[in-house]
Amino acid sequence: MFMRCSYVECIIRLTVGKGVNAVAVTQWKLKMLEGSIKNNIRIDFIESFETEETIRGKNWEPHAHTGMHEIGIYLCGEVNVRHGDDLYTPLSGDVNFFLPDELHCGVILKPCLVGRVNIFIPEETAEAYAADGFDLLAFCRDAGEHGRPHVLRLPSDALQEMMHLVSEMRDAIDRSVLNADAIVYSNFIKLFTIFNAVYFSDSMEHLVPPPTGMIRETCEYIDAHYGEIENLSEVADAIHVNGAYLSSVFKRRMNIAMSDYLNYRRLSRSRYFLAAGKSVTEACFEAGFSSMSYYIKLFRKLYGITPGVYAEQIKVRLL
Repeated sequence: MFMRCSYVECIIRLTVGKGVNAVAVTQWKLKMLEGSIKNNIRIDFIESFETEETIRGKNWEPHAHTGMHEIGIYLCGEVNVRHGDDLYTPLSGDVNFFLPDELHCGVILKPCLVGRVNIFIPEETAEAYAADGFDLLAFCRDAGEHGRPHVLRLPSDALQEMMHLVSEMRDAIDRSVLNADAIVYSNFIKLFTIFNAVYFSDSMEHLVPPPTGMIRETCEYIDAHYGEIENLSEVADAIHVNGAYLSSVFKRRMNIAMSDYLNYRRLSRSRYFLAAGKSVTEACFEAGFSSMSYYIKLFRKLYGITPGVYAEQIKVRLL
């Protein structure tokens, strides 16, 4: 059922189901700027348990938003994102963006916990911000005009800052703090400052093209076997290429090392295990990590909290 929170008008919460059948949505609508067209912004924080049954019951037909820009921050899950004819495999922290009327959809690959933040900005709202000197969507329009990839893979410092901002926004809402709207709005502005700064940096290396050929095979192999891989040479052997060559091409094309890609896939899967009620130890080893301390270090570096804290938070949202 929907629950409108009394402490601030801009929050709507929706929870459907419980435990492994749950979908939790926290929807935020800007109220900071009274009477301004700049208020027409919506942010959805979404976490959903996807089972074989729920995946079969969903319609993944491509869709588009008329007059609306959509920016999606991918947090976890085993999904592909289709944009037109291109198919992307997002990692935790990747930023997808879609211009008005651009066809796109998500495709869930197998049972998992899907976490994402979706931001919807009408064209006239973006124009109002631009008229006042802050062009929120400059990076989106530039990519569209020049036919560039619609995925940003942030460098580590920007990635950590973005994850911190998202976590702070969600925490302010979850704890019902009185100034939640101000915190979310401030962090929203900071997020788009980061997106534009990364996009318009000296090189376009942070734009990720859809993987094809050998790179696509590599991603698919890692996605299918991340829990079993002991050495990256196994990946190269599986697709019959030289290991050093594969690592070099993968890093250049995907803007991430193969070892980091593998770790991101394992971290994402571990969130599913934690949300399903498994212990931190079980989540660590079932996701493919061989060291508990290393797992906790990576988890905290990417998501800003420990696996144990995350497990407690997700129980509150989904149970």
